[in-house]
Amino acid sequence: MHCCMEDGQRQHTANRGHSPKGRATPTRGSTTSFLTATTLVYAIGAGITAAAGTRLALQLILDEVFTLLSLKLQNTECSAF
Repeated sequence: MHCCMEDGQRQHTANRGHSPKGRATPTRGSTTSFLTATTLVYAIGAGITAAAGTRLALQLILDEVFTLLSLKLQNTECSAF
């Protein structure tokens, strides 16, 4: 019985990835799915980080511009008197 079991395992291993007619069937392992999910999470995280960095940079630039404009307006008003 042990011998037959080994033969059955060998046959099963030899036919892995093929249909009964001998055509190759696409297989997707759990590792592939895990790597795909990991890549997706990484890409989303990178996008969020880039968006946050862009928002902070724009906020800093706009803050500087409005501060300079505010100071110019204050100087103009003081010069008028």
